[in-house]
Amino acid sequence: MALIDELIQLNNSDMLPLHMPGHKRSRLIEKMADIYALDITEIDGFDDLHDPSGLLRQMSEQAARIYGAEDAWISVNGSTAANEAAVLSVCHEGEKIVIPRASHKSVYAAAEAGGLKPVYLRSRFLEGTSIVLPPSPQEVNEALEDHPEAGTVLITSPTYEGLIADIRGIAETVHSRGAVLIVDSAHGAHMGICGTGSAEHVIREGPLSQGADICVVSLHKMLPSPTQTALLLTGRGTVMSQRIRPERISHYMDMFESSSPSYVLLAGVGECLDFVERKCCSEGTGTGMFDSVIGMLDRMRRDCADLEFTDISPAGMRADPFKVVIRPRKAYTTGQEIYDILRRDYHIQCEMAGIGYALALFSVMDDEGSIDRLSQALRDIDRRYASGDHDSSGNNDFMPDISHIPDRITDPRTAYGMASELIPVSELGSGTLEGMISASYLYLYPPGTPLLVPGEIIDRETADIFTKIKEERLKVTGLVNGCISVVKQI
Repeated sequence: MALIDELIQLNNSDMLPLHMPGHKRSRLIEKMADIYALDITEIDGFDDLHDPSGLLRQMSEQAARIYGAEDAWISVNGSTAANEAAVLSVCHEGEKIVIPRASHKSVYAAAEAGGLKPVYLRSRFLEGTSIVLPPSPQEVNEALEDHPEAGTVLITSPTYEGLIADIRGIAETVHSRGAVLIVDSAHGAHMGICGTGSAEHVIREGPLSQGADICVVSLHKMLPSPTQTALLLTGRGTVMSQRIRPERISHYMDMFESSSPSYVLLAGVGECLDFVERKCCSEGTGTGMFDSVIGMLDRMRRDCADLEFTDISPAGMRADPFKVVIRPRKAYTTGQEIYDILRRDYHIQCEMAGIGYALALFSVMDDEGSIDRLSQALRDIDRRYASGDHDSSGNNDFMPDISHIPDRITDPRTAYGMASELIPVSELGSGTLEGMISASYLYLYPPGTPLLVPGEIIDRETADIFTKIKEERLKVTGLVNGCISVVKQI
């Protein structure tokens, strides 16, 4: 019986809930009644996420079956907790780990918590945008040649915008040097599951089938699962099996997940996995819902191929068909402008806007109506620009070189342990901050690429990049009341 069925049965019984949570599954607060009915704790018959042996263990086994994994761990603290557990389960203090500079903040958190020494793969960007390209096997190989003692490589694939790395090539390179490959596939939960799409679609294969040792997926990003749900998956018969120890993964998952996991989220995971097997896998024939939506998106791309002011297809890239990158062709039209127009005039809320593009996200829950609605909106916007019926004040020529990596004096954990002070960010332009050591992370968001990491020197190039970004009113996170935290000079 599924977890949600057990919850419904419990609520239909006369069992008196003399236990947490305090709402006691009551209907007194009507708007929350349905949620409260599913929200319990680790009472008899409902298993324990930190020591699963019943319903939750069955869900983990189902997840492993769907993804062709050796084992699976459920996370109700998102891919954040799973990434942290994945890194620390294979790395030890003082070790080097190869990561893209544009890695998710959870990867930096793991490196900091574990006292690791990151080796950065310099970010490359899709021309004319701030879309980060995935690393290549050659780039990974060069990093391992320069740092042969690095025992772990972590890459992101697919990227936020859906660009897919050559995982098979990277895995061969990593394994040839005796290292472990972790793939942060938070945006790829729909990839590599049983019967996913036809053979010609890039989502047919997931990271595990291409040689990744550990893979992390956010169920909620691309599948019908509640926000904050994810999986940590290990590969079958990985050549690095001696480094992949389930007991260490369980230890760190316990460390980074709440000791009171939400059964509302767990019930959602169970329903999502059942939905995937029932609707998407189609008994392994590859004719499930994925093919249907991909077919409609392919038609939309063909129908919009002649648009003059937007380009929704990243030509020449291996890309997730469910992510639609809307790139204006004309220099005076920005991604933010397209994003704002779609929201304001067409009531279409896109996922995000970056420098030079906007991103629309589709999933198996979308239908022809939602796809046609975006297509018609883009065609209408195109006509408005072509006829001169829209006054654009955008400047798509602006593109800061955010691939710069400052020199590092010490690691983030050490930098955080040092006395610090706050300096107004306005001082960047005066040169006052040059030569100081950052005590905080500064991210350009989106895409989340760090401009500064604790322990790095604030140099002239970083100051110039930051100044240009602020002039363009782009969002930077990590400031404290408009100030940068720096190591206090003694």
